[in-house]
Amino acid sequence: MSLYIPFEKGYGTYAGTVRTSRYVEGSDGTKLAVDIYLPADGPGEVATGPFPLVLHAAKGGRRMGTGIDAITAKLVANGYAHMFLETRGSGASYGYSNSFCEPLDARDVAAVIEWAAAQPWCNGKVGMRGISNSGLIQEATAAVCPEHLVAIAPVVCNSDFYYQNYPNGVSALPSGYMQMRGAFRPQIGAPVDDDPAPGYPQANAALLQQRENKPFIGYTFTPNMCRDTIHEELGYAPNMDCAPIEFTEAIKSKGYLIFQLGGWFDSGAGGQLITYKNWGGWITIGPWNHGESAFGESKLPNGNMDLPSLYLRWFDYALKGIDNGFDREPRVKFYTINAPKGQEWRTSADWPPAGFDHNIFYLSGKGHDLSGKLEKSLPDAGAEEYKVDLTPEIFGPWGRMDSYITTDMTDRLDRKGLSFTSAPLEKDTEMTGHGVAELWVSSDAGDGNFILVVEDVSETGKSSFVTIGVCRASHRKTTPNEAFNSVGIPYHRSYKEDLIPLELGVPAKLEFCIDPISYVFAAGHSIRVTLVCAEEKTYQQPEGFDYENPPTITLYTGGDKASLVKLPLSSTTG
Repeated sequence: MSLYIPFEKGYGTYAGTVRTSRYVEGSDGTKLAVDIYLPADGPGEVATGPFPLVLHAAKGGRRMGTGIDAITAKLVANGYAHMFLETRGSGASYGYSNSFCEPLDARDVAAVIEWAAAQPWCNGKVGMRGISNSGLIQEATAAVCPEHLVAIAPVVCNSDFYYQNYPNGVSALPSGYMQMRGAFRPQIGAPVDDDPAPGYPQANAALLQQRENKPFIGYTFTPNMCRDTIHEELGYAPNMDCAPIEFTEAIKSKGYLIFQLGGWFDSGAGGQLITYKNWGGWITIGPWNHGESAFGESKLPNGNMDLPSLYLRWFDYALKGIDNGFDREPRVKFYTINAPKGQEWRTSADWPPAGFDHNIFYLSGKGHDLSGKLEKSLPDAGAEEYKVDLTPEIFGPWGRMDSYITTDMTDRLDRKGLSFTSAPLEKDTEMTGHGVAELWVSSDAGDGNFILVVEDVSETGKSSFVTIGVCRASHRKTTPNEAFNSVGIPYHRSYKEDLIPLELGVPAKLEFCIDPISYVFAAGHSIRVTLVCAEEKTYQQPEGFDYENPPTITLYTGGDKASLVKLPLSSTTG
């Protein structure tokens, strides 16, 4: 049974779309549910085509009621076929799912792409779009190299799954992830057109198989995983075998056209920029968190973006070959927080942008009670003990954006850790790029998390979150990596063989990245960095951590064990 959905007048060439649904076989014959949207001139008047196809593959959520989302409508109205695919073990699709993104997902999607390319309504050119898990599925599918896949457009998706969820070895497992430890719970999805009422026998048969779904988050994320950890029940290493970054050469060999969209307030922004350095293409980073990146809507000035029109322009270039100038635009577009009104959006030919050098600030003095200093010159040698406080609160309920907009960090963070503050800035100073922290520490425990927050301190003393870097001490070994090193940051491979416990009381150097940001510190404000070792809402402690008697760490400053930060500040405004 087909359904005609009209578009708003003037939305595009076609008056509406006709939606049909069916089962398509995956890589091993498993039946996968798809919705197909084709341009139509009116009810029952499906256009003949053939059209380029845009595919959105996800774990469930195939049917959008009787309506259609704005991006799909924009594309179909302007001469694209569009398909929603529910991956195995979700929605009305058969099979079961045992991971957030598993190798079989990519092979399934590749099979569906090749089926679609052979249909009379498709011209053989296929692109993909989607946010988060759907973005990861795009990248994993690209690694399989289906013949007819031409372009992808992943949104807030880190191709290095481990780097996003275990940055420098720290288990970044917030409460939201922990609540997702269950499987994709069987529920009636939208039945396909040939699944008759009453009873929907095909959808119900799919649900019966989905009862075998594994607790995929629990399998993919555990508090102390290494990159090369093989899960006993899965039989593979989810952070390697499911990570598109591990298949860079295959992806580059296919020559895909790639456009990425991300948000500064999403944990995947740094990984997306590194993916850009690996794979090329184009990337836009806006003032958005994870969910806002899907809509291009922001609470910050001039932070909104017309994403339906942007997607249309992208696919017109990538799939239709229209000379609309997209390929001649700067490769990188990003939003600068606190920039002068009307100058928030910046462009660059590459990442990191030119003109932002790593300015060194040494941690100096005692960091307790806001008394520490950030100095430009090397201070005398010193050391300070810090009993780990378990109560710092860095992120609000909506993550980084919430912290930036609403929160004074002074009491919830700064007074609970070791804080070091620069002299007031003489002029507006922009920080754009990745930072680096180098800390000399020791501990009376064999491991621990080290969390360094960069803040903006106003003349009134209000301290605002800017960005963050984290490192687990046992994961401190760095190894050469072209992609990470090319953006000026060290790389922690985090294989099991790389782990180095702390020797009790023996100083060790931690070198780790500070997440990228583009931010303007106003003249008269100061830069602050605060070191803590716990943030229980977000970062899970190492195995064996003594919550009843938290460890004491020692931070070394100055001399031959100088703790410092390298911040990418404009050479003209620093």
